[in-house]
Amino acid sequence: MSTLLTKASSKSEEATTLSISKTLATLLTQKTPGKIRLTQLPALRKKTVYKNIINLQRDLEAANLDAEIAAKVAKYGSYKGSFTKSAVEYSKITGPEPKDWVKDSDLPERFWWGDVDGVNYLSWTVNQHIPVYCGSCWAQAAVGAMSDRINIANHNLSRRFLSAQVLINCGVGDCLQGGDQNVAYEWIMKHGVPEYGCQNYIAQNPEHATCSGLQKCRNCPFFGEGPCFAVKEYTSWTGTQHGKVKGANDMKKELWARGSLACGIAVNDEFYHGYKGGVYESHDQSPIDHVVTVVGWGKDDVNGEFWIIRNSWGTYWGENGYFRIKMHENNLRIEEDCSWIVPEVMGASQAEGEVMALDA
Repeated sequence: MSTLLTKASSKSEEATTLSISKTLATLLTQKTPGKIRLTQLPALRKKTVYKNIINLQRDLEAANLDAEIAAKVAKYGSYKGSFTKSAVEYSKITGPEPKDWVKDSDLPERFWWGDVDGVNYLSWTVNQHIPVYCGSCWAQAAVGAMSDRINIANHNLSRRFLSAQVLINCGVGDCLQGGDQNVAYEWIMKHGVPEYGCQNYIAQNPEHATCSGLQKCRNCPFFGEGPCFAVKEYTSWTGTQHGKVKGANDMKKELWARGSLACGIAVNDEFYHGYKGGVYESHDQSPIDHVVTVVGWGKDDVNGEFWIIRNSWGTYWGENGYFRIKMHENNLRIEEDCSWIVPEVMGASQAEGEVMALDA
């Protein structure tokens, strides 16, 4: 009797599995997008069968995503990064860093500068690719992180946003070859950078990057009545010190104590074309080719610890222009090359026409 029951149970499971397979085949043939609803499948009697369905559903989602990414690559091309690492690493450190004095026990389990006791200290999200494609991630991350730090230091009472275009106009990097956020901070330490209202982002290299007064801070007369002119007096920001940090624990301490970080990341086509939200992870170990702004971290039961990061690809990308990525591992090398600066107000502008080279 027991043998007959076993055979009957086995046949029943085979029949259920066959029925499920036929249903899945029908759905796949119809190219049903998105998730397969379990209500579309026959009743499930075994947990193992249920798990198989979930795995098949995930496989289908992955296949749909792969097809979507492949289509975007075919239409728009593979991702082209704009981080150009300098042969020289710059720093000017005048005192102990947070990694030296912040205790591990001081760090909260979750922290984000976008919501500290209900206050958002973060500057806005930009799109470096409009009005035309420009490889300015290094500049956007550098001034974005620095702007956040100004807001933090001023207790959000006088919010500022600095000009990435000035770094391009002054030849610190450019739209075609890119640049390095560490080099940007070294230049800012020596020469200062004005605010966005002085020089809007136009996503283009100037014909000649002279760093003239007109290329640093300008205004234009009413309705085109004459040429634009250089503004003589404006606020410029520099730093008291700047340096680099790497590794999750030291990054947390710097981020928590003083503000956002400008960090390199190794972007791939899956991330660029396919990320829509959630905590991303990848085993890809390609070279670093992009720069972003790390603004916090979180933790959940599924993913463990993760970073919260602001990108510069517009608010329609990712999670309103942000993304989350695994901490400690499988995170596109986000913990290897981060730069920071401690900002302070510099004051009046340089004289018009003065070229300000990095080694000046």
